Amino acid sequence: MYRRNGLPASVSITSRHTQDSSSSESLDGRSLDSAKSFDAVVFDMLKVTPEEFASQITLMDAPVFKAIQPEELASCGWNKKEKHSLSPNVVAFTRRFNQVSFWAVREILTAQTLKIRAEILGHFIKIAKKLLELNNLHSLVSVVSALQSAPIFRLSKTWA
Repeated sequence: MYRRNGLPASVSITSRHTQDSSSSESLDGRSLDSAKSFDAVVFDMLKVTPEEFASQITLMDAPVFKAIQPEELASCGWNKKEKHSLSPNVVAFTRRFNQVSFWAVREILTAQTLKIRAEILGHFIKIAKKLLELNNLHSLVSVVSALQSAPIFRLSKTWA
């Protein structure tokens, strides 16, 4: 990525002229009128089927799981100070567990309304069932732990 003035090249720095000038121009010579504006992409997770989520999560887990060497497990290196050098793949698998779990929590908590939050919660329960069918116990436990985490568990109106 190219950088300009310490900022990514895609960032346009603008200056406003107050002296007899009604237009603004960016430092790279383009006017603000022709500068592109990008809206944030809103992802509706309810439009993706639980089967698709479960299969994609499983496909993303597979290479991390396959990279674990028996020596990493036998040495219990993930419990030691040098865990990144003794058991890098076990650490990566643990990191993957946390990513899935935090993603599930974030998706549920950022729902705009109670109804949508309940639908997303139900969607994750369906995803967990599909993960069980795919024998992906790692991500299954990750999703279940997200559903049992304190921020989600105490949403009593959502669970009702």
